[in-house]
Amino acid sequence: MFIHNVLSKYQINADKLKTLSQLKAQIPKLLKAAQKEYDEWDQSDETYGDPEVGHGGICHLIVDAMIDELTDFDATSLSLDSEVHVVGIVKLEEGIFELDIPYSIYEKGGGYTWKKIPNVVFEHNDIYFSKISSDPEEFKNYIED
Repeated sequence: MFIHNVLSKYQINADKLKTLSQLKAQIPKLLKAAQKEYDEWDQSDETYGDPEVGHGGICHLIVDAMIDELTDFDATSLSLDSEVHVVGIVKLEEGIFELDIPYSIYEKGGGYTWKKIPNVVFEHNDIYFSKISSDPEEFKNYIED
């Protein structure tokens, strides 16, 4: 499997497993949180890098902001080794799902050098959910002990 660097940002708050349709109902909140992170991204600030060449991207901040909105869901962020990208992982009744807004929508570059794509406004179809396992119990494999 191409996924694997578990990050420490996670929450376990669900008393009962939620469904994919309940997660999709959260899309407006997820988009708002992602948009706020994107809008605050100022590459002239040394936190984000140099405006001429760019530096580290913000996928981890966008995912963390979305996870923060999922207070009733079991969710964590996960680094993808193969892409130098961070996605969300959500435990649902139907299994384990990846939650992401592809970085190609809001930044360009590669490795650890990224540049903001100007004037991006996230839309409903920018968020995608991809099933990575049918077994909700596999969520424990994505959390650090």
